[in-house]
Amino acid sequence: MPYTLVFAPAAIRFKQSLTSVDQVELEQALREELTSGLNAVKAVKWDSRGHAPPCGNGSCGDRVYLTTPLSYKAYLVVHRRLTVNELSIVPQTHRNTGDDLGSFIIDILTADDWLGSLIVGPGR
Repeated sequence: MPYTLVFAPAAIRFKQSLTSVDQVELEQALREELTSGLNAVKAVKWDSRGHAPPCGNGSCGDRVYLTTPLSYKAYLVVHRRLTVNELSIVPQTHRNTGDDLGSFIIDILTADDWLGSLIVGPGR
């Protein structure tokens, strides 16, 4: 399925720290796993205030953020779906023909990063 990925500065920095082979593998995993991968059902949903309400009843508002584990190198991805308006302004050079979905990739964490934050806590 064609799928647009838009990267925030933190995600860009993470991606640039990888080898070119790892960058390609990461993008493939993102395109395949964020919406329909095995771990997509394991994503944690939260709203713009950082709360994790039951989002099925619309209580998350128009922006639902997700934290999804990838099977590729156990990366953890913080992301949200692009809105129709956002998708429409993504330059054509950054989109695949026929893209009807997209994700805004806010950050990507290694297993060490996210496990370390659980042990040490925020602001370490």
